[in-house]
Amino acid sequence: MKPQSKAHLALISAGLLFGANYWIAKSTMPAFTPFQVVSFRIAIVTAVFWLLSLFLKRSAKIETRDLLRILLAGFLGVTVNQFFFFSGLEHSTPVETSILHTLSPLLVTLFAVYILREKVSLRKYVGIVAGLIGAVIIVTSDKSLEISNLHFKGNLFILLNITAYSMYLIIIKPLMAKYEPVQVLKYVFLAGLLTYAPLGFIYMKGAGFSHVNTEEWLALGYVVIGTTLFTYFLTIFAIKRLPATIIGFYIYLQPFIASLIGYISGREQLSIAKIIAAMFLFVGVWLVTKREKEAT
Repeated sequence: MKPQSKAHLALISAGLLFGANYWIAKSTMPAFTPFQVVSFRIAIVTAVFWLLSLFLKRSAKIETRDLLRILLAGFLGVTVNQFFFFSGLEHSTPVETSILHTLSPLLVTLFAVYILREKVSLRKYVGIVAGLIGAVIIVTSDKSLEISNLHFKGNLFILLNITAYSMYLIIIKPLMAKYEPVQVLKYVFLAGLLTYAPLGFIYMKGAGFSHVNTEEWLALGYVVIGTTLFTYFLTIFAIKRLPATIIGFYIYLQPFIASLIGYISGREQLSIAKIIAAMFLFVGVWLVTKREKEAT
């Protein structure tokens, strides 16, 4: 098999893992609270990345001036991102969550404009607007828009999750170019663990798990390991062999897989609002990730 074919297969595998994760992560609740899921995920992944770093070639020492950036990346990309993802998923649906997550490339572009001062074409601005329209349709598709409505609140939490993660990508980008990726991530997750520790301690203190069955523990293991470590290495493998623009298109696979699982299992209903929202988001991401030279 050609290297590029292997890279595409790796991205498809990562997409399948991510797509199924929305349903599997949802299934961990209410056996575990969102706070407990986040506590397990941050603590275990931090330990794994530090263990992996022992077997990798030593890279340059993290400079003092980069520590604040790592701390901020850990707070946004780990603490805030993870907390709002699981808190939002608890009240939203896996399909709506997966569709909203396609907003990430658009927000990254938007933040790159205002934070990194990158120049963006009119086409990309149109893509950003289209994506935002899709997000608004999803969030407001419920009849009740009161903050007390749990479904509405869940989608708002998912938007906060995506916003935090998109800002994290902007912050961490220069660190990934400067240092070895695993070295960066072990410090980022450590920073996230430290910033989440006070909240995690409150909700893990005195928690009993005797009611949790084997299937629910396996689901938690999938969320912690499958969608963090496996997808990370699959994506890194693909990045080295395919252009970034092609990799960006694979984000479409996640809501497709999540929707397929939902419809086959009968746990998700198709609606006109979701179809229209997905179309706006997909077109928006396509406009943003499309190469400039292809648009002329």
